[in-house]
Amino acid sequence: MSSKHIRLILSSFLLAVGLFLSAFNADAQNKYEDSYNYQRGLEALNNSDYSTGIDYLNKEVATHKENGYAYFYLAVTYQYYEDYGRALSNINNALKNLPKKDKYMVSYAYRVRADIYDEIDQPGKALADYTAAVKNSPKEIKFLEARAGHYYGQKRYAESDADFNQILQLDPDYAYARMGLGRNCIAREEYQKAIDFFDYVAALYSDYSSALSFRAEAYFGLKDYINAASDVISALAIDRDQKAFYLLTEHAEDAYTQLLTRLKAKAISEKNNSYWPYCMGILNEAAKKYDLAIEEYKKVMTQDPNDVIAYRITNCYEELGNWKAALEYIDKAIEMDPEDVSYVNTKANLHWFAGDLDAAIAEVSKCVEADPESYFYYHRRGWFKEHNNDLDGALEDYTTSIILQPKHAYSYMTRGRRYLTRGETDLAMEDFRTCTQLDTTPNSDSCAEFAWFYLGEPEKAISFMDKLLEDDPDGNYYDAACLYSIMGEKDKALDYLQKAFDSGFNNFNHMLRDYDLDNIRDTEEYKSLVAQYAGKLSSAVEEAEEVGDWEEAIVEVPFTRAGGVTKVKCEINGLPLSFIFDTGASTVSISSLEATFMYKNDYLSAKDIVGKSSFVDANGDISVGTI
Repeated sequence: MSSKHIRLILSSFLLAVGLFLSAFNADAQNKYEDSYNYQRGLEALNNSDYSTGIDYLNKEVATHKENGYAYFYLAVTYQYYEDYGRALSNINNALKNLPKKDKYMVSYAYRVRADIYDEIDQPGKALADYTAAVKNSPKEIKFLEARAGHYYGQKRYAESDADFNQILQLDPDYAYARMGLGRNCIAREEYQKAIDFFDYVAALYSDYSSALSFRAEAYFGLKDYINAASDVISALAIDRDQKAFYLLTEHAEDAYTQLLTRLKAKAISEKNNSYWPYCMGILNEAAKKYDLAIEEYKKVMTQDPNDVIAYRITNCYEELGNWKAALEYIDKAIEMDPEDVSYVNTKANLHWFAGDLDAAIAEVSKCVEADPESYFYYHRRGWFKEHNNDLDGALEDYTTSIILQPKHAYSYMTRGRRYLTRGETDLAMEDFRTCTQLDTTPNSDSCAEFAWFYLGEPEKAISFMDKLLEDDPDGNYYDAACLYSIMGEKDKALDYLQKAFDSGFNNFNHMLRDYDLDNIRDTEEYKSLVAQYAGKLSSAVEEAEEVGDWEEAIVEVPFTRAGGVTKVKCEINGLPLSFIFDTGASTVSISSLEATFMYKNDYLSAKDIVGKSSFVDANGDISVGTI
């Protein structure tokens, strides 16, 4: 969490607590409330000067060891700075010294300590304190709400339901309780019951976007993509709801047509609002329609040029393997926000993909200079140096990475391989063992499969690789090809390499330098694969460059009006036809009668038919058509 967010959260929290004190502390006045250090401490916190606030409050408790309120404020301040040790010590002192008759503040202290226990993964202690808060103030909704949320996090949905229902007995129209019950239903896959809860909240609060975004999640659970898409776009329209935005990307492929239709409608009705082309870009990018995403992002750049959109365009060109265009747009992002080191790191990676290792090293060195405490940039530079035959430099950078972050498994694996090439086998084996001890749960950053192989345990290497493939096959096919290559199983290596190409792998410059593939590099099958897919990549890049070079132009099209419609003369495969100009249509269509005539008279052939797709009409109905 950034310090800016901490300040915002803490300021709101302290303001709320101040209101609580005035409302609930009338009969339990803090006898130290006029103390100089206490007053100056609160004043500093309210002015967002937290270090000064902490200093004064520490002076206060040093002078007045019984001021439970000062301990309380210290605890919540340390908590939001994630200094949990000091937060816990101070909230314990607060519970010892707060006046017992100030039930609300005592309950809130239990709540704060419960939150701290939750954050340090002590769920049993957290539950005990949430329960103490509820028991001490049984009619205060906030404490029931906090415990219900804790139960949800522990997947104890029935107990969470009980707390939310108790809240509804206190306040039948309390929206968050019904939202909580709906969320529990989603967790149990009781989607229609969830929708009923969200319907109630949406009816009460038409501008409450969360009711719509959570209801959309339930509709997605039912595969009701039309209603789900409607709720997602409506939630985005209210306040750019983050959950709705997540659902837009999460369901970009299975609900593509429905989401795109809604977004297009918004873009037409709000022509000057660049947010909707941005969302269409995000949708297309998530659906891996990168050329279409680029088109939409470039529309945004004409209305609202900014570094985020330039970066998104960069990412799409990268996915298409168009390194030249990607570098052009990452330069624009850097120009717009030169302080964002991650953009410079992206530029380094693009040079790596493009095969310019010297440039890659130069760019990532800028990252090291800007953030010398970051282990990641040292490891990345070591990787570039290694493939640029600067093996000593690579070893030095890997070691620096490990010193800065001793739990980064990949640094041990890469350093181990360098030790191995230098003949320092004992040091290599020690690094490989450390790698396997750190990398125990297969994920996108895993590398233990290679370490297990070098440790002489190929069965464990294969088992780990199988788990990675099960979790994310497309993202791990290339690594599987590398593993089986160094294991000498050429057929499996070639099979996985082809699967990697089929799933979109396009980093040919890395592949051509990757010594993991040396065992298959001289085979005819490898050479054939490279030739075949390198050609496809070149075609894709050319198409992407054509998309990137479009310019807006005005084209005059003659038309006629008859029978209340506008007709435009067109020609398909040499057959002249008249088409109705429909401003609401997203595709050009012909009737099955015309298609049959064209097919029978050789104006259409089997090669013109590419498949089927679902279409949504103006009423929201879905039908299947031939493309």
